[in-house]
Amino acid sequence: MSEQQTASILAVCVDESTATVVSDGESFLTASSARQAIDLLRMLKFDLLITGTPLPDMPVFSFISKIKAAWPWQKWALVASDLSPQDEVIARTLGVIRIFDQHIELEAMAQLGDHVRHRGRLELHAEPKRTAKAS
Repeated sequence: MSEQQTASILAVCVDESTATVVSDGESFLTASSARQAIDLLRMLKFDLLITGTPLPDMPVFSFISKIKAAWPWQKWALVASDLSPQDEVIARTLGVIRIFDQHIELEAMAQLGDHVRHRGRLELHAEPKRTAKAS
């Protein structure tokens, strides 16, 4: 996928002021619904998906389940001010990399995106693991 087909962060139902372009040139796109986010994910590659709660068109964990089924490598974070312990377990089971319990700061979002991009580069350049053949 070419550079024109990538964006750094997709923010779904996250406060508009949170999902602005930061001075580092980080690329943020916003979606106002789960359906809109899925449409964007079909067209673009994102280093990080950040979703708020609630979503207007489906429960957040149904949305993430659909994302993980279609794009199992997609890294995601959650912004939720009143997450129950049971919901935290569900989020962690679905592979959340970070849970923000209040408004997320742009700097924290950019740092998380940088971390995900850096790890992705390491995984792409890592030597494939060799397995010993049985004789």
